[in-house]
Amino acid sequence: MILQTITEKYGLEKYIRKSDAENSFNLRRLDQLSDEINLGIESLASAELNLKKARILYPEINPGFLSVKNEENPITLGDNFWGRDKHSHFVKFYFPNFAIYSLNSPNFLFDIDICAQVRGIPPKAYFNIQKFEPNLILPSILRTGFLRGINFIGADARGDGSLFRGSFESKFIGLIPKKVKEEIKNAQRTFGENVYLISEASWVSKPLPDPLVIGVVKDSCFFISEFNPTPLEEEVIKKLEIKNDRNN
Repeated sequence: MILQTITEKYGLEKYIRKSDAENSFNLRRLDQLSDEINLGIESLASAELNLKKARILYPEINPGFLSVKNEENPITLGDNFWGRDKHSHFVKFYFPNFAIYSLNSPNFLFDIDICAQVRGIPPKAYFNIQKFEPNLILPSILRTGFLRGINFIGADARGDGSLFRGSFESKFIGLIPKKVKEEIKNAQRTFGENVYLISEASWVSKPLPDPLVIGVVKDSCFFISEFNPTPLEEEVIKKLEIKNDRNN
C-alpha cells in the first residue's frame, strides 16, 4: 500500500519556503547567546534568538493551509444543541481537513459556542462563533488558522440570539518512528514545547497517519518533519482502529 504524505496529498509545497541556510555560520554564535540566557526578563530576547535559529535550520511553512476546508463531508447537527427540538433548526459545519495535536495527547477536542440570529429581508439565519475552546493551548497563529477553516450554514426558527454548543473530536492513532522522535528532540532546543503534529482529521476520514511535524516560535511556523507509517505500524494501527470502533 503506497501512502501519500500530507504534503503530497494536499500540495503543501506551495506553503513551504526554504530555510535561510546561507547564514548557518551565525548558528554557533546564536547557540552561545541562547545558552547565556537564564533570566525571565530576557524571554523576549530569547524568542528573537530562537526565531533567527529556526529560520536557519528549518523551512518556514505558511499556516494558511490549516484553513483549507473539507467541502465533501459536512457535519450536520440538530437536536445536539441545548434546549431545541430537532425540527426548529439545523447547522451544517464545514471543518478544516487537519487536526492539531500536542505531543502529549492523541486527542484534539474542541467545543464551539455559536449564536443564531435571524436578520434581513427576507429573513436569513446568521451564525457567529462566540467561543472556541480546544483541549490544548494553541499558539494564536495556529488557533487563527484553524478557526478560519470553520464555516457553517443553517436555519433557526426562532432566531432569539440563544447560544448553542457543538463538541467535536479527532483522534490520532499512530506511532512516530524513532528517526522522527530524534528530529523532534533536536527541534525542541529551538521551539521548546511548541512542537505540534498536524494530521488529516478523523472527521475527514479514518486514514493511516501521514502527519507532518511543525514548530512555532513567535508568529512563525516551521516544517520539522513528516512521515509515513512502516508496514509494522500499519498493522498495529489497523488493530487499534478496530478496537476503537468497537468501543464507540
